[in-house]
Amino acid sequence: MATRKVNNPKEDEKSRQTKDEAEGRSGQNSEMILRMSSLGLDTEKMAHICDIKPEEVVKILETTEVSKTAQDTQSSPSLVKRLMTDPEGLCCPISKQLMEDPVVAGDGFTYDRSTVEALFKHNGCSPMTRQPFKNRVLHQNQKVKSEIVSFKEQTVTEILCVAPKLQSNQSSQTLDLVQRGEEFVRPLWPDTSARKKLAALLLLKMKLPGVERDAVLPELVSLMVEIQDDDQLQSFLGVIQLSELANLLPMLQEEMIENLHRIAKSSGVFKECIAQHFASRLASRLDAARLKKLWQLVCSNLKDGEVVWAKASGILLTAFPDRLGRSVPLNVSEVDGQILLYARAFAEDQSHAISFAKSFFQYDLGISAAGHWPPEEGAMIFFELCNRLFAEDEDENGQEKLELLLKAYAIDNSNASIRQRLREELQQCLLRMETPGAGDSINVEGLLLQHYLVEDYKVPANVLHKLTLGETELKDLSAEQLCLLSEQLKVSRRGDAARLAVKAAQLFADEGRNSESQDAFLVAFRCDRSNDDAAEGMIEAIHDMKEDLEAKTEQIEQLSAQCQALHRRSLELCVPMAFLWDLSGYDFSRFQKGQSQNSDTFSFPGFNTNAWFTFYPKGSWASSDGWAGCFLNVDKDVRVNATFGIPDNEWLHELDHDFATSSREKDGAPSRRGFANFIELSECEPLTFITLRILAIQSSGSSVRMLAPGSS
Repeated sequence: MATRKVNNPKEDEKSRQTKDEAEGRSGQNSEMILRMSSLGLDTEKMAHICDIKPEEVVKILETTEVSKTAQDTQSSPSLVKRLMTDPEGLCCPISKQLMEDPVVAGDGFTYDRSTVEALFKHNGCSPMTRQPFKNRVLHQNQKVKSEIVSFKEQTVTEILCVAPKLQSNQSSQTLDLVQRGEEFVRPLWPDTSARKKLAALLLLKMKLPGVERDAVLPELVSLMVEIQDDDQLQSFLGVIQLSELANLLPMLQEEMIENLHRIAKSSGVFKECIAQHFASRLASRLDAARLKKLWQLVCSNLKDGEVVWAKASGILLTAFPDRLGRSVPLNVSEVDGQILLYARAFAEDQSHAISFAKSFFQYDLGISAAGHWPPEEGAMIFFELCNRLFAEDEDENGQEKLELLLKAYAIDNSNASIRQRLREELQQCLLRMETPGAGDSINVEGLLLQHYLVEDYKVPANVLHKLTLGETELKDLSAEQLCLLSEQLKVSRRGDAARLAVKAAQLFADEGRNSESQDAFLVAFRCDRSNDDAAEGMIEAIHDMKEDLEAKTEQIEQLSAQCQALHRRSLELCVPMAFLWDLSGYDFSRFQKGQSQNSDTFSFPGFNTNAWFTFYPKGSWASSDGWAGCFLNVDKDVRVNATFGIPDNEWLHELDHDFATSSREKDGAPSRRGFANFIELSECEPLTFITLRILAIQSSGSSVRMLAPGSS
């Protein structure tokens, strides 16, 4: 049984009171707005005073005018005439035109300011009294000004109500009304209400025959974007033709196109035209921000189920996977499956990608200049498609999964996730095969071996057992990889291990790597002595090693002989460091004991040290009677091991002294060292030279000594 609602008398009374109060406020607002309109206030000021929205003010004025003109709709000629006629009381007495700036002149009458000022320049008499003006001071007539503003607003409102209802054979009268409305509205710019009225007038104008639509369209579109009124936009799209819109869009600024697209989001074919043009604009210069905006634009149009937009998403995903990942940000795992399929098709065919990009975006998006297509990051498209196949059914679609992984790996072989998944799938595929390698379109075994051996991974035992190791499966393995695999086969499949080692040896030999080839043959022979190739290779290896040993032995003998010759030559060239002081130019006959003669200064090469002799021909104070003395002086702390000599007695005395331990002279130099009893006086007359032969020399504090050849 239906439950009957029981009314609460108190609630009904309260509701009626609330309704009456609302109607009372509405009536008060209507009266106040009509009065303010008659005084010339604009809609925004009236809305502020009444504390309502400007749209409500316009609605009240329109409702009032509609009711006022409802009785006249059947007599349109008279109605048009009234709307086209200016009230006499609001016209200038001189120009007979509606006044723009009414002022009161000295004769007490109201004129348009520009007209009366022109009159002052030519005639000083009032056109109304025919008497001279008392003065030329002009005062604005605010009352008449307000009446004119109110008259214009009411006339425009009435035109917007009446013009759409005129018959099609009255297009000239309609155009006159629209143009009159434009004249009244344009000076009120940029009032919001005035913009809406102007847009409505231009929409009416677009519907009339004979109007230059191309001249009206740009301004009308600009108004649509500024006003952002969906109702007026729908009206606009109802009067414009698709070809006109297509011709207009290239002339508009990008910001205007973006706003127009946002407003026209439910306008069918027009939305498609605007969206595609906007996409083309964005694609012409793709920085990070514009690429993000383009992606969002394309995705927003996917909701309409248009295939072309799904393809556009696919081409962007293929061309800019890395940039989209950073700027959007975009995760491939969140992309629709159909888009991924389109992306795959573009990634597999660069010419197809270029063709679609040029057709849709009017630009190739830089695809033709791409050095590597698709980009490395595009590998994730194939990888994600493979992951989704795994999610659907891990045991099905094995061939397709493998193909996707191989394409992903071919694009980016550095991706660890792709490498690991490919290796796992290849292994599972191999283990599932009843007869591996029999008629498969993909060389599963060869690919799996490459992926294990390229990173020096050990092949699992269950995989080793399954390997066929045929020529096709091994053809892409390098000699090093064959050696690694042979090593792993030694335990369970020694015959195969030998065969692979032989194959590796042959590859090494082809590359001229004879030493590695011999080692590989040796491994093969140790694995399987019955392998003829291994045995033959081993014999050749031994023969080659013998020849190589003989050649190296001969080279060693030749080098040894050269070394010995060089050593002998070096001994011949080695001359001890020796210094000879020529005394033949000195006269020592008048010298007495204690008197000395210094030699010229000489230096020890490499030690930055200067030295000189001091000779006492009659002996120093420390010399024994009948003896001459000779000493060595140095200016640096060095250790010197040397011998002194004279004619017929080449090495008379040996000196071995560290001058760093000597006392210091007044100039800071180490004290000299030598021999007070160097030679008997009987032997030094005449003495022609003194020789100093350096046996060794060492800087003070250094652990390295310089030795003369033959010294120790």
